[in-house]
Amino acid sequence: MSEREPRSLKTIYRWAYAVSKSILESLGEQEGISRIRMIYYTIRGEETPGRFLEKLSKEIGEAYFSTDTYVSITPELFQYLHGDMFYLAKAAVIMGMLNALSRGSEAQEESS
Repeated sequence: MSEREPRSLKTIYRWAYAVSKSILESLGEQEGISRIRMIYYTIRGEETPGRFLEKLSKEIGEAYFSTDTYVSITPELFQYLHGDMFYLAKAAVIMGMLNALSRGSEAQEESS
């Protein structure tokens, strides 16, 4: 693993965290939690990089069109769409989303 890979995984985590926080702020707590829960359940079972990216893109697109904030997919994610690296990226996305649901900012601070 190169020095660049952990930094990119951290970037993916921070992206997922920021997107989830943005969804929560735009939709309000209850609707935001429901949206993030839907994204979580949609992507967690995907075992192939292509299907994972397709489902994530669809969900992020729906979030984009239903909120007042700009959300997009981070380009760093594309570095990890092969082999075992895919599972690391998928875990970073899921952890970022789940940590965004926690109260306070300690989840973001822990990842720094």
